[in-house]
This record gives sequence, structure tokens and C-alpha cells, in this order.
Amino acid sequence: MFLTLTILVLIPMTLGLITLNMAQAMWISVRAGALGSTTTALVSCLNRRANGFEDRCGRQTPDPDTRKERFNQGMYYWFLARPFLGATVAAVIYWGIQGGVFELSLTQSAEVAFYGFLSGLLAKTILDLLRGLLKNIFK
Repeated sequence: MFLTLTILVLIPMTLGLITLNMAQAMWISVRAGALGSTTTALVSCLNRRANGFEDRCGRQTPDPDTRKERFNQGMYYWFLARPFLGATVAAVIYWGIQGGVFELSLTQSAEVAFYGFLSGLLAKTILDLLRGLLKNIFK
């Protein structure tokens, strides 16, 4: 998380690209994004655990005939990386709001935290939407 903080907040502040107030707001957004993404990872992990297990060979328990997302060892790294993804998406959404891309204004820390949390919660969905948008623009 420190690496994410350094890249997204400290370096731009050191270079004079953002003010101290913006750095504080971005830090709130990054932490809220990480929290939102951690929440999504936890819910996904618990749902998969409730549906059963899949081992390295693809054997599923219980009832391999049902199509459910199951917990497997390969998902471990995805669950660990998810908070960093949420922090990064929250920072990008914060920059978009501050830059006027979105028709919003952030005047209070609670608003920054709320949008950061939502960004983290929906980080994978937001990235999929942006990826599709960019594919259509740069054909």
C-alpha cells in the first residue's frame, strides 16, 4: 500500500503537481478505494468458499455438475491484489472529478471517501467499462 501511496500521492505532491489539500483528499480517496475493494474481495471469497472448493487438478467439491464459482488456490493472489486495484481506480476517479471530466464537485472529506469507496467496490467493473470505451475510441 505504501508503494501505491508513493506513486499516486507523494510523487505528484513533491513535483508540485498537486497541493497539500489535494494530496490529503487523494490519500482519503486511495484508502477508501482500498477499503471498498477489500470489501468486494472478502464477499467474493466468502461466496466462493460457501460454494465449495476446486483443487489444482480441477476436481470440485461438492457436486461438480453445478456451475458455481468455487474457491481455488489460484484466486489467492487476485484477492491479495484487489485492494491495490481499488486504490488505483479510486485515485483515477478522483483525478477525473477534480479535472472536470465528471459533473461532480468534492467539497467535503466524506464525499471524497464515499466516491473512493464506491470506486474500490466497483473497481473491476469500472476498469472493464473503461477498457471497452477505449477499444471503441482507438479502433
